[in-house]
Amino acid sequence: MAILRKKIIAANWKMNQTIAETETFLKNFRLEIEDVHPVDRTVVIRDRKDPRERARNDQTVPVLEEAWALMLPALRDRSSGKVFPYRAASVSAAFTRACKRLGIEDLHFHDLRHRATAELIRMGLDLPRVALMTGHKTWAQLKRYTSIQPADVHAAIAKATRRVSIRQRNRAAR
Repeated sequence: MAILRKKIIAANWKMNQTIAETETFLKNFRLEIEDVHPVDRTVVIRDRKDPRERARNDQTVPVLEEAWALMLPALRDRSSGKVFPYRAASVSAAFTRACKRLGIEDLHFHDLRHRATAELIRMGLDLPRVALMTGHKTWAQLKRYTSIQPADVHAAIAKATRRVSIRQRNRAAR
């Protein structure tokens, strides 16, 4: 069961990596074509949740390659209207039904937020960039979604060491 659960999360990761926060994912179904900026591949998320400010919390976020490919067909030959013709409640209900049909217990749509945030960090994005993607305003808010493991630290150190080695070799070759 745990393996199947991980496969579902991994499959959904591709679709959700740009919209790492469940709230943002659901709000993207309200996304207007006017909020999509193809030149810089960004979208404006309107009224993002913020406990200190209740209104006009708009934020421009990048759309990563896989998510952009999903959006393109919805944008073709249209200049206004909603990008996706779905209601947030319908998406959430469909996810719940799919999990039930597949026999997956204890997997919630919100779990994708946790997984996507951890994956963005494992990919090497620094915390300000991850926070931009997820909408978190503080490290305290972001921290509970990170799930950093000792192996992640080792991988990051190895990656940084390889970059330093490559730079040193390039300098020596000049």
